[in-house]
Amino acid sequence: FPSHDTAGYTGRNVEELITDLIGVCEGDDERAAISIIYIDEIDKIRKKESQSSAADVNGLGVQQSLLKLLEGTEVPYISSFSKNGEYDSKMDTKNIMFICSGAFVGLESTSIQNLTEFGMIPEFLGRFSVITQLQELKFEDYVKILKDSKGSALNSFKEWFVSEGIELIVEDDAINIIAERAIAKGLGARGLHGVLDEILLNAQFEAPNFIIKPRKFVLN
Repeated sequence: FPSHDTAGYTGRNVEELITDLIGVCEGDDERAAISIIYIDEIDKIRKKESQSSAADVNGLGVQQSLLKLLEGTEVPYISSFSKNGEYDSKMDTKNIMFICSGAFVGLESTSIQNLTEFGMIPEFLGRFSVITQLQELKFEDYVKILKDSKGSALNSFKEWFVSEGIELIVEDDAINIIAERAIAKGLGARGLHGVLDEILLNAQFEAPNFIIKPRKFVLN
């Protein structure tokens, strides 16, 4: 998204979301037009109260820029045939599903009034048919993410050890400890990767240098 300094706008325009979507869909316009765009950390573009006369581009401006994407209208994008990186095509966004999420720290509920007081403008909130609040992850959720999620941090570490010819085995007691440490960090599911990194750092550093590599590495 655009950022703001004394010179004005810098960074990327919101229209580039569509350009990126076209790229993910390998240039297939029809597929892109019925896809899903997920925007995380939407709370970061809250409107902020400012004592200065400068426009709050990071908050209010970006929310306003997103309105035309969310409401279903033709948005310009850069196709693979574009010359000099200029916007040369348009896509109607009316059939694209937009999902946004954010932490919204300090809010007790996601009512329209609370979100507006937080800094989200009514016009932006009105573009979403469903606004809901997710429950905080519990210990059992962390364990399930580690054991059952295909994209879990644990699977990533296992794949790395396999590339070194070592099978990484993490027993249930170790998984419970990892989950407890992640909860203590207060970073949500993202904390799982950090805990695993701390536990396995030395093993990862030493694994490529073993003269005789172990067939298995067990966390218990």
